[in-house]
Amino acid sequence: MRNSCSSYVPRNAVEALERASSKKDRDQFALTSLTESDLHEAGVNGSMADHVLRLGDLACQAGADGLVCSPLEVNVLRKKLGPNPYLVTPGIRSSGEALGDQKRTATAADAIAGGADLLVVGRPIVEAADPHQAALHMLEEVRLANQRRSAS
Repeated sequence: MRNSCSSYVPRNAVEALERASSKKDRDQFALTSLTESDLHEAGVNGSMADHVLRLGDLACQAGADGLVCSPLEVNVLRKKLGPNPYLVTPGIRSSGEALGDQKRTATAADAIAGGADLLVVGRPIVEAADPHQAALHMLEEVRLANQRRSAS
């Protein structure tokens, strides 16, 4: 991906980064932890979907050929922006898996059905009791989702 765009870092993410820089453990944050109330706190009116569409449209007009978005917004972005840009979705979980700090997550199947091009899967694999088995399970979910998308 040559030009990608991500936007707005909420206060809780900045605070987590500040804590992480002063500690040696793995304090992490993700934009999928952003909620609609975080937007309102930052002075952004309207819904999360409206905000994401506005930023996605602006980024593409500025020349971005890829966007990072939660899997909950991938469908509205794909419908509005068409087959381009690349849509990268973090926050991918297997069905029934714990969300951790992330609020806006989905399964690989849901993200792919919504139009995601690339999935970001980190903690569900690296923090699993058996990372190898977790990776194989996720790959099978992706394979089946791609099969369904190709058939439609």
